Amino acid sequence: MINPPVEPTDAPNPQTPTDAEHTAKGKTSRRWIFAAAGGILAILVVAAIVAGGSPSDATAASQCPTPTPCDKPSPCPTANDSCKELEKQLTESASALDQRAEELDQREAALDAREGELTLAEEAALAESFGAGIQLIGADIEPGQYRATGGSMCYWERLNATTGDFDAIIANDLPSGQAIVTILPSDYAFSSSDCGLWEKIG
Repeated sequence: MINPPVEPTDAPNPQTPTDAEHTAKGKTSRRWIFAAAGGILAILVVAAIVAGGSPSDATAASQCPTPTPCDKPSPCPTANDSCKELEKQLTESASALDQRAEELDQREAALDAREGELTLAEEAALAESFGAGIQLIGADIEPGQYRATGGSMCYWERLNATTGDFDAIIANDLPSGQAIVTILPSDYAFSSSDCGLWEKIG
C-alpha cells in the first residue's frame, strides 16, 4: 500500500541558526573585543611607565630639578635665592676685609713716618747734648761751642786721634766751675769726664 505524500510543515530548518544561537555568538564576540582592548591598554600603560617613570616622579622632577648655577634661572626659587644671598654675603665680607686691610696699611705708613720723625729728633737731640766719654766729630756730635756745668773733678780734651797717646791731645782743661769748649771741624774726637751734660750753645 502506497502512503500519500506528506505536506511540508513549519518545522525549523536544521541548517538555519535560531535567535538564541545569534545571541550567544554576539556575547562571545563582545567578550573577545573587551579582552583585546584591555590587553592593549595594559601594554600602553606599562610602556609609558618604563619609558618616563611614574607620573608622580615626573611631576616632582619638573617642580624642582637638579640645582643650577646662580647665573642661570632655576624653576626652584628657594634654592636660587639662597645661593644668591650667600654670594652677596661673601662679596660684602670680602669688601669689608679689603677696606680693613687698606686702613691697616695707612696706619702702618703713619707709624713709620712718626718713627722716622722721632729718630731724626733723637739724633738731633743727641748731636746737641751729650755726657761723659769719647765723642767722634761728625759722627756723634757736630762741631761748635758747648757748655757743661763742670765740677771739681771735670776734665775734657780735644783729640786728633783716639790712640791714647799724649801727642793726640790738641787741647785740654780742668775747669773748677762751668766749662765751655769750642770744638773745631778739624778735630777728630772730644773726650770728657765728670763734667755733667754738655749742651751746644753755638
